[in-house]
Amino acid sequence: MKLTKKNIPLFIGTLFLGMVIGGLAWEIFERLLGMIGSTFSLTLKEPLGFDFYVFALFIRPNIGMAMGCAAGGLLFFKL
Repeated sequence: MKLTKKNIPLFIGTLFLGMVIGGLAWEIFERLLGMIGSTFSLTLKEPLGFDFYVFALFIRPNIGMAMGCAAGGLLFFKL
């Protein structure tokens, strides 16, 4: 699919969905490795985000989020 003004929300949605799925998959992978005794981790130690006194949002980016974002972009352009 070509990126046009009409399908930009779909493109952003596939990137976001890929990031979420990739991040969760990588977290599960790291936890499974931790269960067998490995200390391998490519997740940032300090979370990124902001804190307004009534609303806070923090994320801990990992390599799975980047791979998921790339996969979401590839999926969009293959459709």
